[in-house]
Parts: sequence; structure tokens; C-alpha cells
Amino acid sequence: MRQLNDQTGTIYEPAQAVFEATRCIECYNAPCVDACPVGVDIPRFIGRIKMGDFIGADQIIREKCLLPGVCGLICPVERLCVESCCVTQPLGPVRIHQLQRFAAASALAQGNEEFEPVRSSGQKVGIVGSGPAGLAAAASLVNKGYRVTVFEAMDSPGGMMTYSIPDHRLPRNILEAEIDAIKKRGVEIRTGSRVDPGELLEQDFSAVFLGIGTHKPVSTGIPGCDLTGVYQGLDFLRLVSAGSAADPLREEIAGRRVAVVGGGDVAMDAAISAARLGAKRTHLLYRRSYQEMPAIESEVSLAQQEGVLFWILTNPTRIIGDEQGRVTSIECREMELGEPDDSGRRRPIPVAGTEFKLDVDIVIEAVGQKVDSDLIGRLGVETDSAGTIRVGEYGDTSLPGLFAAGDVISGGTTVVQALAEGARAAEGIDRYLSA
Repeated sequence: MRQLNDQTGTIYEPAQAVFEATRCIECYNAPCVDACPVGVDIPRFIGRIKMGDFIGADQIIREKCLLPGVCGLICPVERLCVESCCVTQPLGPVRIHQLQRFAAASALAQGNEEFEPVRSSGQKVGIVGSGPAGLAAAASLVNKGYRVTVFEAMDSPGGMMTYSIPDHRLPRNILEAEIDAIKKRGVEIRTGSRVDPGELLEQDFSAVFLGIGTHKPVSTGIPGCDLTGVYQGLDFLRLVSAGSAADPLREEIAGRRVAVVGGGDVAMDAAISAARLGAKRTHLLYRRSYQEMPAIESEVSLAQQEGVLFWILTNPTRIIGDEQGRVTSIECREMELGEPDDSGRRRPIPVAGTEFKLDVDIVIEAVGQKVDSDLIGRLGVETDSAGTIRVGEYGDTSLPGLFAAGDVISGGTTVVQALAEGARAAEGIDRYLSA
């Protein structure tokens, strides 16, 4: 296989893609389709690859998935389509994600995709946030004839795909090309535009979609969190994604000892990024076992390949600093697993007398993120116990005309799930405005 680069895996050559596609048995009621949150017709697009119609394969994927290249790279396929594949021997399940990458890359190489403009109904819909949910809602609504404007507070669209997923997982040229394809459908994206969703409803927008994600980091709250050298995971990844602005960060990390706290994708991305920025040693502290770790398996494997040291069943208790207030070490305690908690995972329980210290210079907290409770509070919409927005079947909130999807309703999910929810909310908006 030809290497795309050493971070993102491989892109098949045409002959290799055709060979892999022939392994698909195109089973009836394919479970891989049921496992895909957006319902891509996987046997059908793979069938096109078998016939050598690579662009046709990409078009089939795009019927359901607006970001095929992105999803081919970052979807947790081990828990979705690939896990559900009926083919197991002799080469394991069909590599559906790699075939999707190949189809998307083929279309990207050809370029110049044309879209037939849809006659506008004149009704305007505002989209707040240009992450996957917002982009999916916007594209779906444009296809239904609405005039759509996306408001993005940051300088570039894409939400956390742009600012929190490192280039080693999601090359920017792929993300930018697929966002450009959405713009060509007629979606207007205004970056650097921080707006109030409630005010948009009071203006001339017939409905508003809210897809602001979960951009507020959650801290461990242990003593020492305020020391110099402590980063929040999302903040750290935003610095990593900042291009030339990451050079000072490289100087900060290179030759230093780093501890990353957490076991999700943000923690893995932070640990891999620290290792690649030249950290002398990178530790990852996770309070449960590998079986409970929420990060996708490929990211865990990549972190291990990068030399990240995993401290499983380990929980930090405090961060220690010097007289200047800079991190010098982190104190930890060993854990054991008890009965399952509300998350369905076994509860970590401290083991008495097992405290120890790791000498580190940098600590990155990556234990989760939450919604902007201030904004949601100003809107006055109903929320659940976690503070996320409560919605109906089609993304409708308790405020008439306001719809929501993505992490702001789930607290954190996958890109492909956010795409599915955004498209579903677009259907809800169409029903609301057509009533």
C-alpha cells in the first residue's frame, strides 16, 4: 500500500482497493449498514469499487455522509461497521473505512464536483456552529430549498474537527476540501461571527439550529491544577492545531516529561502530539483498565507505537510544584475495579497505601468537556441532568423554532453520529417550517 503519511495510515492503490472490495460478500440486510449512524449503503459503494467506478462509489457514500474522507479517517470503525462485518476469515473483516478513504481520495483527486442549484423557498435558517452537526444540517436544508447561513465564532469552519483533532489523525487538506464541497452546495459560512441564537430567532430567520458542541474543558479538580505547566486537553490540542503558532509549544514540550490524564480520544491525541513535539517521556494516566478505555483502539495502538507509557488503573491525587509555581511532579494512587457505575463501566476504587510520584514538567488534563452552560442558560431551554439540551425526536428544543444536535445534546459523541443528528434536525426544521 502507498503511504499517505505515517500518521493517517494508508491509501489503497486502485488494484488493492478492487481486491479488498472483492472480499465483501454483499450480504442481504448487511449489518454494517445498520451499524453506520448515517446509514451509508456500504455493499453498494463497495460494489462500485469492484467495478472500477471509484467516483460513483464516492457519490453513493455522499448520499448519506457529507464528510466521507473525514469519517474514513476518524470514525471508530472498530465499534461500528467493521466490527459488524460478516467476513472474518482469512484476512479479517473487510476494511470498509479504508475503502471509503480510497473513494473519497479518488473524488478529491478528480475535483471540480458540480452541484445543481436548488430553487430557494426564500425562508432563512440560521446555523450556529460549523462542526459536523451544523454542516450536516446546513447541507440538508440547502438541498430542501432553504437559504442557510452558518455562523462560526472561530476564524475557520469545522469546529472541533479543525481545532481539536490533530493533523496526524485528520489532515487539514481533506477536511478543508470536504467543507468546500458543502459550500458549493450553496451554504454560506460566516467565520469570526459570534451570535446569540435567541436574537437570530427574533430577526428574520424562520428557524435556528444550535450545534455549538462541548468546548468547555472539565478539570480533575485535584490540588495543583493552577500551577504553571498544567494544560487542559482541548486547549493543548488547539495550540497543536495552530500551525506556526505551535512553535512556542514545541519549545515548551521538547525535552520535557509530560503526564496526560484521561483515557479518551482527546487524551490519546494529546499524548501522541506531546510525543511528536519532542517530549522526553510521555505518560498516560488512566484510572480504569484497557477494557473500559473509551478511546478507539487504533489511537491507543498509535500512542503505544509513539512510545507513550500507559499507567493503567492509576489516578492522580495532586500536582506538585516548586517555589516558582511550576510543575515538578504528579502524585498518583493505584486503583482497582469494583461494580459497574452509571456509565456501565466498572467503578475505580482507590487502593490504600499505593501512592507514588512521577517526576514530570507538564500535565495535560483530558478528562472530558462540557457545554457552555451560560449560553444555554440565557436561552432558557430545557436541559437534562448533565446540562445538555433536551430535544425531541427531530432535534426540537423547548423553545419554538430552535433546534439542536451534536455534542450540545449528547455531551460528546463521534463525528458520524453528529452528522446523523444534524441531518435529522434538518428534517425537523423542514417539518416545522412546512406545517
